[in-house]
Amino acid sequence: MVGGYQPDELLRPDGLQEPRRGADVPHRAHDAGGVRPGARGTGRPRCGCVAADFKGWTELLANGLAGGDSAARLRSYLKKLAVETWEYVNWLTHAKNAMRMDAEIGLKQVEYLLGMFTAATLRLAQSPTRCKACESYEVVVGVCHQCGWEDLTYEPPEIQGWSEKERTRRLAEPCTPSSDISTLITPHDLMRAETD
Repeated sequence: MVGGYQPDELLRPDGLQEPRRGADVPHRAHDAGGVRPGARGTGRPRCGCVAADFKGWTELLANGLAGGDSAARLRSYLKKLAVETWEYVNWLTHAKNAMRMDAEIGLKQVEYLLGMFTAATLRLAQSPTRCKACESYEVVVGVCHQCGWEDLTYEPPEIQGWSEKERTRRLAEPCTPSSDISTLITPHDLMRAETD
């Protein structure tokens, strides 16, 4: 027990403790770091989330991925997107009148949500390059386009080329021009196909 808190106990968002789980009951946490909340040695999660609290965990994740004043709009967007996606998919899970297209919409919402959180993660890993002289963001390949300042520490990224064998193999495959692709279907074509 650490400070009155038993590490295997989880707190609900309202501050009440969940009962201890037995050793044979698996914890199902969906956190970004791979550490389940309340795991031994990790202490209580800062949000007080239970393992299945999707809204709480995504809020915690959004706060971590888009912290600070400059990312307030992104943070707000991620939180709202997560809540809206959760509410739709939760409705879909229990809806008696849901159709297949509702499931497709739910799937696309989840795909988009995962894409946005992935993009926010990638954004966090990048730092904007600013000119040391004029603080412009227009620094491209180590040179400021505003004032001409050069970043002497800039190293171009490594470009991985293909071997001659790989290049020959790829060029041997026929290429289909996009003008030859005829997958466009109009609403009229769809309506006709459904009545046939």
